[in-house]
Amino acid sequence: MPEPEPLILPERSPDRALKGLILKVLRRLTGPSTVASAFSAEPPAGSSAPAGSSAGSAEPVEPVGPVAATWQMCLRVLGVDRRLQTRAEMLHQALIDLALTKEQQEVFERVLACNLRFYQIAVEGSLDGRPPWRRHVALNMALLRVLHRHLAAQRVTQAFEDPPQKYLSRGEAKEALKYCKWTVALYGGEEEEKAETEEERLRPVLAMLGGSLEVLCSDMDNDKQINDPLCPRFLLALDEVNDELILCIRGTQTLSDLFADLIGDTEAFLGGQAHAGILHSAQRVFTKILEPLKRGLTQLSSKSPRLVLVGHSLGAGVCQLLAMLLRSKGSAHWTLPEAIPLRCFLFAPPPVFGREPPVSRWVSLQRLFSGPGQKAFEEVQQASVAFAINFDIIPRTSLHNGYKLFQEARLLDDAVTWRKAEVLRRISQSDDKAQVALATELQELMHLLAQRRAAPGNPYPAQHAVAKHLFPLMLVPGGTSVFQHRRSTDPGEAPPEAAEAAPVNPRERGGWLQKRSEHLKQWRHRFAWIEGGELRFAAKPEDPVRSFVKLTADCTSVMVLGDPGDTGGDSSRRRAAVLHRGSSVDTGRRASLGDLKSFATSWAFKVQTSASWSGVAYDATAAALPRVESCEAIEVILCAESEEERRRWLEDLTTELRVARRQCLRICAPLSPEDFGREALLAEGLQSDHDANRYAAALEAVIDQRSEDEPP
Repeated sequence: MPEPEPLILPERSPDRALKGLILKVLRRLTGPSTVASAFSAEPPAGSSAPAGSSAGSAEPVEPVGPVAATWQMCLRVLGVDRRLQTRAEMLHQALIDLALTKEQQEVFERVLACNLRFYQIAVEGSLDGRPPWRRHVALNMALLRVLHRHLAAQRVTQAFEDPPQKYLSRGEAKEALKYCKWTVALYGGEEEEKAETEEERLRPVLAMLGGSLEVLCSDMDNDKQINDPLCPRFLLALDEVNDELILCIRGTQTLSDLFADLIGDTEAFLGGQAHAGILHSAQRVFTKILEPLKRGLTQLSSKSPRLVLVGHSLGAGVCQLLAMLLRSKGSAHWTLPEAIPLRCFLFAPPPVFGREPPVSRWVSLQRLFSGPGQKAFEEVQQASVAFAINFDIIPRTSLHNGYKLFQEARLLDDAVTWRKAEVLRRISQSDDKAQVALATELQELMHLLAQRRAAPGNPYPAQHAVAKHLFPLMLVPGGTSVFQHRRSTDPGEAPPEAAEAAPVNPRERGGWLQKRSEHLKQWRHRFAWIEGGELRFAAKPEDPVRSFVKLTADCTSVMVLGDPGDTGGDSSRRRAAVLHRGSSVDTGRRASLGDLKSFATSWAFKVQTSASWSGVAYDATAAALPRVESCEAIEVILCAESEEERRRWLEDLTTELRVARRQCLRICAPLSPEDFGREALLAEGLQSDHDANRYAAALEAVIDQRSEDEPP
C-alpha cells in the first residue's frame, strides 16, 4: 500500500505561536496518570522508525511522569530534540508521553487534525493567502474582549428595560428544574471519585434525585472511559410513579469528554451536517442503551410511558442527535415507536446540527421527500426545550462562530493603529468608565473599516441546537437584592417593594461571629449583619463597617464547613456540604476543604463571591440603566456559636440571595435556535455561566417570581 500522507500538521513547520499553543494544550492535558497499559515504541504505519532504533527491537514503553513528559514535549515542539525528525514521529511520541490508550490516541489524532486545520484557516490565514497579523493575535483578542464585555453589558441592560414577562409558567419552570437537578447529580463529587463499584457511584446520585427510581443501565466509571473515549457517562432509569424513562447524559468532565468536544468537523447526518465528535458519542450511547431501553418500555407497556432525554453541555449535544436517531423512521436501526412521547430538556446546548438554506425550489421540494431526516428533525425540534444563561460560551461554540470571532479580531487588527505599549496601557485601565470609553472607540473604528471592506465568506457551515425554542436567561453581573430598575427620571427613587422589604435597622438582626482574617488566618470576634445586599462586619454593633462581602445573584455561594455530627476526633476530618449559589436546597454533596485545618467552633461556614464587572456606563439621566456595581472576588470563613445560630445565618443568607435572584433575573423572549448564538462573545462570565448549578439557581428564581403572581 502507498504510504499515507500526514494529515495532522501543515507542510511547513509551525510558527512560534502555534508551537506555544500546542505546548499549552499538551501541558493542560498532562497530569498524574494511573493508566496501567504500556505502549509500543513502534511508530504508526506510514512513518519511519526513529533514528538509532531497529524495526525488530520495539519493546513496551511505560508512560513517563507528567513533569518529564512535559519537558520532553517542550524540547521536541521547540525543535531542540532532533532525534525525531518527522511530524508523524513527534505526534506518536507525544501520545505515548501523555499516557493515552490506543483508543484515545486515535481520537486525539482527529482532534489535532481538526483544530490545527482550523488554526491554519482562521488564525494564520495561510490557506487563503491572508496577510500576517500586524500585532500579536493575543493583543487583538484582549481588545476584542473589552469590546465584547461592553456589548454584553448593553444587552443585559436592554433585557431589564421592561418588566418581567411570563414567557415560562411556574409549572414549566418546575418541570425544567426537576430535570436540571439530574444534570447536577451526574457530575458527582468526592464520594463518586472514591467509589470502586458502579453501585457505590450511583448511591449518592440516586440519593440526591430521590424518588423510587429503577436503574436500567448506567456507565459512570471514568476509568473505563479511556477505552471508549467517545462514549460519555450516562444514566438510564425508570420512574414508575411518573410513567417515564429518563436518560441523563453528563457533560464534559474528563479528558475523553474534551476530545469529543474538540472534534468539531461536520459529518453528513439525516439530511444535514452534524458535529462529528458529538455524533459519534450519540451513536455510542445509542448502542449501549438500546436493549435496556426496550426492556424499560416493555415494563411500562400497560401504561402510557414517555422517554425524557436530559443533558447539560456535551450531554445536551448528545441528547439532540440521539433523539434524532430515535425518531429517524425508515432507518436500518431500531427507532422509538411513534406512540411513545419524546421530551428533551437541554441546558447550555452546543450547536450540533445545521441545515443549509435551500438555494432553489427544486432543493426545497426534495426536502419534502428526503426520507427520515426531515421528519426526525421536526419531531425532535417540537419535543425539545433549551436554556442558556447570559453569555455562556458553549451554546455559541462552533467552528463557524470561531472563524467569525477571529475575522473580527483581524478587522480590529487593521482598524486600530496603536503600538503595543499603547494597547497594553489602554486594556490595563481598571476604571469602568475608561473601559467603556475604550470599547466605544473600538466599536467606532471597526464600524468605519467594516463599511469599506466586504466580510469574508465562512468556510464552515452554520450549526444550531435542535429545539423549537431556546430561552435566554439574563442575570445582572454583580446584582444584589438592592438592584433597582429605574423607571422614573429620579435615579434615587426606589421601588415600593424594596422600601417595604428593608428593615428599619438591619443591625438589629445581626449577631456575633468568629471571622478568620484574610492574611494572618487568625480568628477574630466580629459583629455581622446583612444590609444593602452585603454581609457586613464591624468590631462592635455601633462601629462603622470594617469589611463586607457582596451577596450577588449570579456569583455568590454559601458553603457549610462545620458539622456537629462529625466533630469527634481530628477537626481536619470535617467536611463540607455545598449550598450551590445560595440555593435553599442542600444538595447533600460532601467535599473536603483542603486548606482549612481547624475551625474556631464546630459550626463553620463560608461565603464566597466571584469577581464580576458590570460594564455599564452610568448616566444619571438614563432611566433604563440598572443600578449595579462591579465587585471583587472575596471569601470569608465564619464560625457561629451554635448549630441554631449557624442555621439562622444560612437561612438569612439564602433568603437574601433568592431575593437578589428574583430581582436580577429576566427571561427574554424565546428564540429559535437558528437566531440564537450567531456570534461567540468573549463576555464576562463566559466560563462561569456554564456551571450546571447556575442553571438550577436561575430556574429556582423563575419559580420564585411566578409564585408571587400565580397560585401554587
